[in-house]
Amino acid sequence: ASAPPPVQRDGTKPVDLDAIREKLLEMSSPLAQALARGESLTPPPDRRQPGQPARYVAWREATMLLALTLEGWEDSDLVAEVARRSHDAMVAESPQDHTSWETVLSLFESARPRAEAKHAREAGHVEAMQEVIARICPSASGKVHPTIIIDVDEDRVVREGIAALASDRTLFQRGGRLVRVTGEPEPARERALIARDADAPRIEIVPRAWIQVELASVAGWCIEQTGESGDVELRPAHPPGWAVRAIETAGYWPGCRMVRGLAESPIVRADGTILDRPGYDAQTGLIYRPLGVVPQIPTSPTRADALAARDRLLAAVDDFPFRGPSDCAAWLASLLTLLLRWAYDGPTPLTLYEANVRAAGKSLLARLTALIAHGRLPATTIWPADDDEQRKRITALALAADLLALLDNVEGVIGGAALNAALTTTTWSDRILGLSQTTGTLPLYLVIFATANNAVLGPDTARRTICIRLESPLERPETRTGYAHPDLLAWIRTERARLLADALTICRAWYVAGRPTAALPAMGSYEGWSLVRQIVVWAGMPDPLTTQVALAETADREAAELRALVAGLGVCVAEKGRPVTSRELIAWTATPGSDGARALRDALTEIAGGAPRGGTDLPTPTRLGARLRHLRGRVVGGRAIDIAPGGHAGAVRWTIREADGGEGGDDGEDPQPNARARGSTNQGDRGGALPSEASSPSPPSSPAEVLSRRRVEGAES
Repeated sequence: ASAPPPVQRDGTKPVDLDAIREKLLEMSSPLAQALARGESLTPPPDRRQPGQPARYVAWREATMLLALTLEGWEDSDLVAEVARRSHDAMVAESPQDHTSWETVLSLFESARPRAEAKHAREAGHVEAMQEVIARICPSASGKVHPTIIIDVDEDRVVREGIAALASDRTLFQRGGRLVRVTGEPEPARERALIARDADAPRIEIVPRAWIQVELASVAGWCIEQTGESGDVELRPAHPPGWAVRAIETAGYWPGCRMVRGLAESPIVRADGTILDRPGYDAQTGLIYRPLGVVPQIPTSPTRADALAARDRLLAAVDDFPFRGPSDCAAWLASLLTLLLRWAYDGPTPLTLYEANVRAAGKSLLARLTALIAHGRLPATTIWPADDDEQRKRITALALAADLLALLDNVEGVIGGAALNAALTTTTWSDRILGLSQTTGTLPLYLVIFATANNAVLGPDTARRTICIRLESPLERPETRTGYAHPDLLAWIRTERARLLADALTICRAWYVAGRPTAALPAMGSYEGWSLVRQIVVWAGMPDPLTTQVALAETADREAAELRALVAGLGVCVAEKGRPVTSRELIAWTATPGSDGARALRDALTEIAGGAPRGGTDLPTPTRLGARLRHLRGRVVGGRAIDIAPGGHAGAVRWTIREADGGEGGDDGEDPQPNARARGSTNQGDRGGALPSEASSPSPPSSPAEVLSRRRVEGAES
């Protein structure tokens, strides 16, 4: 079969493959010489099929032109033109190779113009192109496998094995383990915990058996034997098991690249640049594998561009009944967080998508946020109440390097030691499910979304949470009609490139403007994430932290219990004129006609779990004493529970003391962030402070209404 007609450059100049071959012969690199001699210029056997000449030519031209690009050939326009032709031919003849050839094409484009070729070489893109060559024509890579002689010098054998393993560019190291990227379905035990898209890439620990296979493929393993003639001969051998085990557990592998995570969409680096080139990014430690169409991002957007992009994003979610402007701002923050996660250090707070009634759209809103940012739905799990089960899920997410997890339709109290730990750390270590080994110390950059109706949060979780509340005025929201986009997820998929570009434009414009900062209240443990708050406020929105005020006041059940205990214990101590024991406090709740005793009895019933014990629904003195110890020292209303000095006959007596901080907080658990938030003005509203939604309830606001209040922003810019 004849090859396709040659490509014309500027309509006149055809591509002269013979001239390219002569150019290769002038080069000294092993790769150029191999290609010039015609080695591996045909596609691999599994790709060579009769009747597909275009495919053959595509492989031949691509290998040649990759070599020329690596050698710094100046005619980069011609390189890019032939690359596009090769790409088109490959896609036409072999659609299943479309993704890999998108990568090849983008690598060619990185060499244009000539001034960018040097930058591409310095930024490590040459290494990425070499990986593509290795996949297309392995024998053209010019690599020579080393020979490792197996003897009693185990240290030398292991070191040489590790050095050889570094040549396998599909292997990485993470958390003291050798890992690789896979798109294969995860084991059944993990699928039972986390639901992901079937083709979602993830990171997995390389099994020991596969490490042995890799070692055999990157080096020739031999043993010395004396032949019949008396000469020492090298006989091929398998990598010994002791060497495989030592290499597997080395903990560090020089030359093997460190990987922090995966990205399927452009992300913002710490310096404000956008990671938008496929392959391994040495600056962030990410492997970028683009999913879908990659949008064009302006390099120097203005604030006017950012405000216009904000308007378009909020218009996309205009059908959702946001409680107020701060909830709209919190939604924008949740979207930008997914793009800025690698731009700041430290943990990320929980984003709670809350609704006043079922079917208000909280889960849909969380999913479309992930769809805009990542191009696919998030990894989803049912959140258990048991702490051990929580740890299993977080460990599975950390091992796979998931960036986002959705805890969908959480029932009961949202909290727990495992969740709170994951929300305040950037490392994670635990036992691997189903195996008698640990994960090592894994990086944990997980962003967690949760959905619930009228959520109840534990006190330690409330301060770690930003809330997006939807308040539907309908009794049955599922019967609502008149949506702008009835199939919203389908519309988001169609418009995703544009919406993603808008989100990245807001981020990029803030960096271009010099990273302006507003005087925002502190958020303990999340100083790094405050970068997201600064961008949202700069874009003319309220501070997302203001949603935490209402959340802490309405969702903290333990704080309500603490207030009742402090009030009741204070009245009891005042009436008796002395500190009291747990037994006396329980007996005092039976005092007739006392409002304080009645309120305290309700709180003690909560402590007892509402279950009758020994004919009463009150806790035992021992159980109450343990609970008072747990709450001891936590400040509410300027007072705290404490143990009175000088206990009699070993009995612990309880009293109330005035806290040095006065009226500092509402639950005694790190009150300062909430106190500051309540007393602060809204930095995002340039026309004046926006009152807290907790103190001044307002009807639900759509993003369109929020925008109408802030049109002056665009005029000022």
